[in-house]
Amino acid sequence: MSKNKYEVFEALGREGVPCGAVLDTADLMENEHFHMHDMMVELEHPAYGPMKVLGCPIQVSDGPVTFEPAPRLGADNDAVYGAMLGLDAERLQALRQHGVI
Repeated sequence: MSKNKYEVFEALGREGVPCGAVLDTADLMENEHFHMHDMMVELEHPAYGPMKVLGCPIQVSDGPVTFEPAPRLGADNDAVYGAMLGLDAERLQALRQHGVI
């Protein structure tokens, strides 16, 4: 309990135990290899502004992989309730007015 994951990883490795540290998001964001290989991507989030996220671990020869922020809560309501469930614009508006969606 007195050692961090890297110290445990090192100690076990010295004893010949195959192992690896499980990295959390903070570890990944600070990892020098991710930065050296351009694995960090900056996105413009509509609510939070610029933010750095982990990029794609696979490099493709056809060009860079594009990234965009995750949709906001409810951003796809019209597609889900309209196209998938068949509700028309009038019914969607009524659901919004009653606080259902």
